[in-house]
Amino acid sequence: MLSAFTHREPVLTLSELAERCGLDPTTTLRYTRALVDARLLERRADMSFTLGAKVVELSGVYISQLDVRDYALPTMKRIRDELDETVLLSVRSGNYRVVIEQVEGFKEFRRTGGIGQHIPLHLGGPSLVLLASRPDKEIEGYADWLATDPPNTEPRPTRAELAETIATVRAQGFAETLNQRFIGGAGVAAPIIDRNGETIAALNVAALLPVWPRIGLTARKLVVDGAAEISKALGYIATQE
Repeated sequence: MLSAFTHREPVLTLSELAERCGLDPTTTLRYTRALVDARLLERRADMSFTLGAKVVELSGVYISQLDVRDYALPTMKRIRDELDETVLLSVRSGNYRVVIEQVEGFKEFRRTGGIGQHIPLHLGGPSLVLLASRPDKEIEGYADWLATDPPNTEPRPTRAELAETIATVRAQGFAETLNQRFIGGAGVAAPIIDRNGETIAALNVAALLPVWPRIGLTARKLVVDGAAEISKALGYIATQE
C-alpha cells in the first residue's frame, strides 16, 4: 500500500488506494486505519491519504547505513573493465579532496591514485567537480585561501581563471582535465549526488595522455552515466529543467 504513492501522485483517496492495491474498500479502510495509527500514513482533512512522518524516520535509518563506496564499487569495476584504466572515488575534506577508493587497470603502464591522498580542490577533475558543487561564497573563500595561504602545488589559478573553470564545470556537468596534476596525465570526473541534492563524492577515470584521444569520449560517457547511476542508488532523483 505504501508503494502506491509516487512523486507524481503523493496524495491518494481511499478508492484510489483500493484500486492500486487490488483490495476491496472495506479491507483498504482497515489497512489505512492501522497505517495511520502507526504514522506510516497521514489522513488529510478531505479524507485522502499521504505518506506519514514515520516513513521519513525509517528512510533516515536506512540512509544512515549507506556507504557511498558500497554503491560505487560495482560501477567503478565495470568502468575499469571496459576501459582498463584506473577509476577513483573521492570526497571533500575542507580545502582538499581525499581519495577513498580506487580500482586499478590491469595494463603495465597506467595511472594510479592512492587511497588517502589529499589534493587541493583546484587540481584535477574530481577536485573541480567537488569545488563546483559548493556555494559561490565558499568558492570565493577557497580563492582567498589559495591567494594567501596556498598549498605547495602548481598550477595555481588566478581568481578569474578559477571562476571561469567553475562556470564551465557547472555548465557541462563534468570536469575533464589534461596535463593538470601530472604532465602526461588525463582524466574526467562527474559528481555523485545524494537524496538531498548534495554532491557527496566524485567519480573519475585517470589515464595517460597518449591514450586519451582514443578513450576520452567513451570515458566521459561512462563516468557521467556511472555517477548518475550511483546517485540514483543513493536516492537522488534528477529533475528535468
